[in-house]
Amino acid sequence: MIRPIHSSQVLQIWPDVIEYLRKVPLPGYRLEDVLAQLLRQEAQLWVAGDPAMAAVVTELQQLPTMKVCAMWLCGGENMLEWWEPMESTIRSWAEDNGCSAVEIIGRPGWEKLLGYRKTHSVMRLELDGQETERTGC
Repeated sequence: MIRPIHSSQVLQIWPDVIEYLRKVPLPGYRLEDVLAQLLRQEAQLWVAGDPAMAAVVTELQQLPTMKVCAMWLCGGENMLEWWEPMESTIRSWAEDNGCSAVEIIGRPGWEKLLGYRKTHSVMRLELDGQETERTGC
């Protein structure tokens, strides 16, 4: 069972999913930041199973020429049991919300597993121990 978690229910389910999300690298974020985004309805929480066996965080992004649903945080156990229904549910929701694409930000191994087409890489250069983003080529 895949279920979206309404912002009013996030605090109730958070203890059940935090350990799955804690295992995912979050450069530039703390879990408190993710929780705050969920509570402010700036991101969406999706849960697989009852009791929860996985969690995915999405964010709708309005780009200049299109709207995208970004899946940027995902963790859980027994992925083969829940990934296909999770991805299908999120894809349908994204279409219903006017998205032209779904993007996944994750480790390189996800590309082969999911069959998504690689369109770009996310890279970071750390200077003096500080995380920073650079634009340009």
